[in-house]
Amino acid sequence: MNHIYVSTKFLLIYRAALISIMLAFPFPFTLHAQSQNDMQNSPLWQGMENPPPGAQTGQSQNGQDGVSGYRLPSIHDGQQPNLVPREIITIPRPQDPGQVQQDMFNQNMDNLLPLTPEMIMELRRQFDARQRATVTPPPGHRPTPSLSSRSISLEPGGAPPPVRVSAGNVTVLTFFDMTGAAWPIEALVVGDPQSFSVEAPIAGGNFLTVTPLHPYAMSNIVVSLQGEPMPLLFSVNAGWEAVDYRIDFRVGGLGPNAFPSLIPQDPVPENGSHQLMRFLDGVPPNDAIPVDVYGGNARAWYYRDRLYLRTALTIISPAWQASVRGAGGMAVYEFADTPVVLASQDGQVISLSLH
Repeated sequence: MNHIYVSTKFLLIYRAALISIMLAFPFPFTLHAQSQNDMQNSPLWQGMENPPPGAQTGQSQNGQDGVSGYRLPSIHDGQQPNLVPREIITIPRPQDPGQVQQDMFNQNMDNLLPLTPEMIMELRRQFDARQRATVTPPPGHRPTPSLSSRSISLEPGGAPPPVRVSAGNVTVLTFFDMTGAAWPIEALVVGDPQSFSVEAPIAGGNFLTVTPLHPYAMSNIVVSLQGEPMPLLFSVNAGWEAVDYRIDFRVGGLGPNAFPSLIPQDPVPENGSHQLMRFLDGVPPNDAIPVDVYGGNARAWYYRDRLYLRTALTIISPAWQASVRGAGGMAVYEFADTPVVLASQDGQVISLSLH
């Protein structure tokens, strides 16, 4: 009877300690020991190997049923209790709230911004390289820009002047008469409007723009000048190695805005017009010798026993052999060898010395 009392007391103390542990550290299970079957099905009891017969029958040692409980093995029975659990349950240690928030922040950052700063910089470099590649022409296909002046005759015969254009660039064609005055455009027509865009931006102006719509194309342009019944024809080609940014055309005739001239001007022979136009553009032949000019704003060269003078002044003497006028009143005169040229500036006669 004393053994039963001691065992029951020990069990009550054990249960009280177990309940205290469960309240302090919640487990995902609940022990029920109100009956013999509940105790045998509990995780604690299942963790024991070979429970004693008294615990299986619920009877006391004296054979009486007055005790509704069970008895744990005791060292007095000559048997050591075997409480080795069949499965070890690891209880995780509670985490620091600050660390939990930091982990959640890092996870959200990875979800919202999965790329590292180095990856973002590399992505921007690759994007910039691809944008540059889309607008850069292949090696050897970058067109060379050109600015030039040309003479064009109203007489029939000869080939139409070529105009070189390039995709992504606009070309300007300007028109002047023999005196250098602007010659207004009256009408224009393009042969292939699907390949070239040709416009006269200013009504009554003396220039038009040509823009190719494809990298490679060919067509022609017809231009009618004000007061001139004969139209001008041009061939236009896209895809050349050079592109004409601007061409100033000097038309062999007098336009409605022609400047008055003291000395009548004859049309320049075709064989000498190209040579004079080079001096008018300020790009003389390589073997032309520069000459110093004193007394006025002018430039001069010796070329093949001839003197070429480029100036906006009105030349009085000596008489020149040929001349051409360009945009802005600039003109080129061809003389025999002479050391002095008389010119008019703002109504006054000035002397140009050439050395």
